[in-house]
Amino acid sequence: MTRDQFLTEYLGECWHERGESTFREPDADYWCVKCQTHLKDCCGPINNNFSTWPAFGKLWEAAQKDEQWSEFWNDVYDQAGNEYQAKTTCLAWPEGKEMHASYFWQRYFTGDFGDSIVSPDRFATAWAKFKGWKEEK
Repeated sequence: MTRDQFLTEYLGECWHERGESTFREPDADYWCVKCQTHLKDCCGPINNNFSTWPAFGKLWEAAQKDEQWSEFWNDVYDQAGNEYQAKTTCLAWPEGKEMHASYFWQRYFTGDFGDSIVSPDRFATAWAKFKGWKEEK
């Protein structure tokens, strides 16, 4: 199961699978074989892509209401704290001093290190793993 399939089911939505059209025209109507939803846009995306802002918005709102929301952020801070230890020991900040922790956090969450969790894609992956998704190899 892909990350986006897992998260779609987490949101209580159907990961649509398009069945055969009953018509022969290329623009014919399609229906989901699992939930029987009419898939109006047969040529465009019919499922969530959590790397995009619209799907991220749905996930963000649902995650905030989840009872494990605080626990998730505790895990994120623990993981980021390990990265803080690794990065601040090799980043001289000014005149050989270690980078101040608050400045590190600002840079971490805004993506200056290239591994910020603020991007839709990184948040979706982190949340899916937290909720039990196993990355396909």
